[in-house]
Amino acid sequence: MVARDIFQDFYFTGYNRLRTRENANSETRQTMLTLELFAFGRLEHYHEHQEQLLSLTPRELAKLKQLTLLDYAADKVSMGYDELKPLLGFNCNVELEHFLYLINETLIHLKVDALSQVVEIETLTPREVLVEGGNTVPLELFSKENVNTTRGLIKKLDSFKKDRILKVNESLQRQLKEVDQYRTKSTS
Repeated sequence: MVARDIFQDFYFTGYNRLRTRENANSETRQTMLTLELFAFGRLEHYHEHQEQLLSLTPRELAKLKQLTLLDYAADKVSMGYDELKPLLGFNCNVELEHFLYLINETLIHLKVDALSQVVEIETLTPREVLVEGGNTVPLELFSKENVNTTRGLIKKLDSFKKDRILKVNESLQRQLKEVDQYRTKSTS
């Protein structure tokens, strides 16, 4: 049986691991869909599917907002208040800043610059990956294309290798060649 307080834990990310066939037999459909939401979804998905999900308390909504921020900040160095407020459902800077201070140094480490209205992302824990296996409950709210899967991560790593590492390697090779040419000219 899944304890409801797991949806309030700002240090927890293992929601997909709780989506097992054993739990599916002992939990309500609403609880299982809410686990799926917390594993792979964002605040906007909660509003989209709210009638199928558990009604969230303010603290549970804050946790979902934290997970939403992890999703959007995954490939960013910084984000402005104007981008964050609508994304996380805040109307004013003070609400946003209170939230950011609440979740800072949990799954995400931030530097909040209230004067510039910018949040720098220092480190974060990535969102969950769908590992398909015999004991995993199939997705209902999301399609496999819309969540992180092991195959998708392998593709991202291959792409990173091709796009970044090989280009850096080529650049270093050119620079070494130029250094060698310079040395050859200066010794002759």
